[in-house]
Amino acid sequence: MAEALVMAVMEKIVSDIAEKPVKPVCSKLLKAVLPSEEIHRKMKWFHTEFGLMKAYIRYVDTMKDVDERWKEWVNILRGLVYEFEDIIDEYAYLVGEQHQRGFYGSLYRTFRHCKHIKAWHGIREKLQEAEDKLQKLIELKARYSIPECVTSTDDSLGRHPHLKEAPYFPDEGEIVGFEAYKKQLVGWLTDEEPLRTIISVWGMGGLGKTTLVNDGYESQEVRRHFDCRAWVRVSQKYTAEDLMRRLIEDLFQENRDVPPGNIDTMPCNRLAEILRSYLQQKRYLIVLDDMWHINVWSGELSRVLVDSRCRSRIVITTRNHDVAILAVESRVLELQPLQEDDSWRLFCNKAFWRYADRSCPPDLEYWARQVWQRCHGLPLAIVAAGSALSYREKEEGRIFCQGFDWEETSMPFSERVGNILKLSFRDLPYHLRNCFLYCSIFPEDYLIKRKRLIRLWVAEGFVRKRKGISNEEAAEENLNELIRRCMLQVVRRNYFGRPKLCRMHGTVRELTRRTSEQEYFCKVYDGEEAESIGEARRLLVQKGINDLEPHRGMSNVRSFLVFDLTSFSLQSWISRSTSFRLLRVLDLEGVPIETVPDDVAILFNLRYLGLRRTLVKELPRSLGRLRNLQTLDLYDTKIEKLPHEITQLKNLRNLFVESVRDPVFAELASDPGVKAPKGIWNLNNLQTLQSVEADEDNMVRHLGNLTQLRTLRITRVRGMHSVELCSSISKMSRLVSLDIVASDEGEALQLEALKPPSYLYEKLDLRGQLEGGALPHWFSSLSGLRHLGLSWSRLREDPLPCLHALPNLAVLGMYMAYDGQELCFNAGGFPKLKFLMLGGSNQLDSISMEEGALPSLSELCLLRCGGVKLLPQGVEHLTSLQVLFLMEMPLEFIERLRGGNGNTEERQKVQHIPLIKHVFKRGDRWTSETLS
Repeated sequence: MAEALVMAVMEKIVSDIAEKPVKPVCSKLLKAVLPSEEIHRKMKWFHTEFGLMKAYIRYVDTMKDVDERWKEWVNILRGLVYEFEDIIDEYAYLVGEQHQRGFYGSLYRTFRHCKHIKAWHGIREKLQEAEDKLQKLIELKARYSIPECVTSTDDSLGRHPHLKEAPYFPDEGEIVGFEAYKKQLVGWLTDEEPLRTIISVWGMGGLGKTTLVNDGYESQEVRRHFDCRAWVRVSQKYTAEDLMRRLIEDLFQENRDVPPGNIDTMPCNRLAEILRSYLQQKRYLIVLDDMWHINVWSGELSRVLVDSRCRSRIVITTRNHDVAILAVESRVLELQPLQEDDSWRLFCNKAFWRYADRSCPPDLEYWARQVWQRCHGLPLAIVAAGSALSYREKEEGRIFCQGFDWEETSMPFSERVGNILKLSFRDLPYHLRNCFLYCSIFPEDYLIKRKRLIRLWVAEGFVRKRKGISNEEAAEENLNELIRRCMLQVVRRNYFGRPKLCRMHGTVRELTRRTSEQEYFCKVYDGEEAESIGEARRLLVQKGINDLEPHRGMSNVRSFLVFDLTSFSLQSWISRSTSFRLLRVLDLEGVPIETVPDDVAILFNLRYLGLRRTLVKELPRSLGRLRNLQTLDLYDTKIEKLPHEITQLKNLRNLFVESVRDPVFAELASDPGVKAPKGIWNLNNLQTLQSVEADEDNMVRHLGNLTQLRTLRITRVRGMHSVELCSSISKMSRLVSLDIVASDEGEALQLEALKPPSYLYEKLDLRGQLEGGALPHWFSSLSGLRHLGLSWSRLREDPLPCLHALPNLAVLGMYMAYDGQELCFNAGGFPKLKFLMLGGSNQLDSISMEEGALPSLSELCLLRCGGVKLLPQGVEHLTSLQVLFLMEMPLEFIERLRGGNGNTEERQKVQHIPLIKHVFKRGDRWTSETLS
């Protein structure tokens, strides 16, 4: 991992210096202090040394971990590189201050405040000192007679372009050798025992406990058996409140129920009351994954998970035998390593998927089996080693296999497995290693959102610039490669198949965290050991934010992420800790802060400001001084208007200001957007703009300047805007996601003049009446469209014949979209559609699906269809359907579905659907019932 840290910082130093020279006028001003030519000369010299250091570092990174001399040398080198990075950040900060105040302001400050002259002298002295240190380090290197270079893996994508299209094998597809285990587990879950029963699945980390339980949890037989389900991972530093909160969230989300409000601030007793009430008289399945301590169950949890003699089940996965015996002996499932045949089959599935029948080439079999044997039947190690081998051609594969040459006869089993995982880490190209290390900064068991992770990687500078694609696209390729290599696990995918939520396997995270802390990559603060933060470049506050005092020892921190959802004073942190002025990432998602102080402007190097789901109502005007800011995330805040100074953020790439105020989708303006200042259309680097109002200062007319936009959401659009809006959008040749919201139900969107690039659009939402009562003529040409939302469209023509021609459509939502009486989905239509929502119409009284239509449909939602009294004709043919969700449907429809009044025929049509949920209002409160 040393290579990843050092190499990324070196490359950043060279690129930053090239991109941020001092302006000539400022150079003259400061020539006596530190001429810009001197900096560039020194950095040119540093770049010359770059190649030699690169070769050496890669060699060191392949050495055995037993040689302490190499470790110490790398630690010294890492410290030196961080010194260079600090110099560059300080340099950028001072230059930035001069640029934003102008020449005269800079002149005044320079001669009025000696600290600036002192700072420039300090940079020169630090550069000289770092140069001397590096020279001495190079002299030390010569004493060891190290070979000049070793084979590089950093161009793996370039050498193997076909790997970009490598198929992904999800965890649930790795059920090799678990058939008997699964049969036994499913039997215990669905047997006739009326009492609430605990089932434990235990064994060492990496045996596949979670994979096995998840396979049973998602099976149709199990899904159909229970009224409600929830899955939570139990961190080692759990709290009862957090566990109950996550259980409530998962139960309500899984069952499509409306969650209680203010759950984040509820006391423990109130959470217990909600959980106990919700589970009363329900047959529930609760999975407590990776439970470490017996007192998790013996505390509050055992009392709130009520036993109503409804055949409820609790499944515990654990590495601890004392936890496992919470279950009676007859309900304890101890996993063992895979048998040889199953183990070899799994290894070949991962390592040789490109070969016929996924079989090992004869000339590679000897070495491949050497690697396989060292995995000792442990699925996690098998998958990691096999995935690493799959990225090599035959000769490279042989060399890779020969690298497994350690003596392990006296090594504990867990350490042998650790060696396999460490080799997989070292095998990562250096541009992936930082990305991978970064994933370990999230709390234990944390579900990492793909989009958030990508934006953080870009802000951190971990993504290599590649011609023809954006940094965000390159970052997504990095994420996909880590998934293909089985370094990250996909927890949830969207309907397109793209990862939505990921996490690190517990065993992998343990090893990665140790590396992360040893190399000062990141430090986690959880209420203890504040003094040990030391030289960490990233600080994650998991607990005790108000107990952690900012101090000078934090001068190395470049990223500050807070996961403690306790209110704290951001003003105090920024003003009292001058070391924070070099911060690049400030992520406060979910923290209940209400104000952003003016002092945020001192964070000149800030690339990422995350205020998502905070209580912030207003942004300070000083925010405009953050000239390096790339992402400003204000999603689901209280902000209604952006300050004019935001137009000065010339490097801004992502602006999120969306705030959904109508979660039940009853109003057209569920998100009214915010007032954007005049001139926002001059932010030429913007790729994401969500959500701004159309009727402010000629916004629509000038939107076409934003040619780099990939995602646009514009609200309060009026008919008079249509021509200019179409003209502007047609200039956005990179647009992938477009969301247009009319100002009210009476305004017609006139979109015939729009000329969308059919091969680029993936997501399209149109909310408002469409002119002429028909879809625009260009709709059928959107061959790449995957998500389509039509709301309040008031179409008079049946849209399905046109939409039938969209081959890649996975999500289709139609709310108050069609004023006709009948919708018929023909055979062969919508082959990839997985989610279908129809609603908001009193005219529609007949929905039918021919046999062979909608073959991939997994979720069907019917919302407020007042005229629909019968189940959709042909619903019994939808064999892939997993969820039927109903909201405020007619009582006659619901009674037929219940099978009342002898209507057993209707009931039989939906017997194959695991979850049928009906949500409705009773008085002023939302309630729900399960009808499956």
